[in-house]
Amino acid sequence: MKNQRSKFSLIWGSEFLTKLLLFCCFLGISAFASAQQKVTGKVVDSNGQPIIGASVVVKGSSTGVITDIDGNFSFAADAGKTIEVSYVGFKSKTFESSDKPK
Repeated sequence: MKNQRSKFSLIWGSEFLTKLLLFCCFLGISAFASAQQKVTGKVVDSNGQPIIGASVVVKGSSTGVITDIDGNFSFAADAGKTIEVSYVGFKSKTFESSDKPK
């Protein structure tokens, strides 16, 4: 009976490790499939003054940030997504996450 029990544990352990390895492989592949890039920039007005608290979001999602005291922002977004910058009293501006905003 002892031999059967240890044999069962060995087989279960192998199957478990195999499944765990496959899971880790799929997890790694999915990380590459949704490659994100760092989106950074600075929001300024027509005089070159920083806009504090402007909203910078991935259009159609809840991913985004507000600009800091120097107008800077930085966050991760999927490549090719549309980024929208808005602030009260200013016209909104959109750009692709692969483009360089001006």
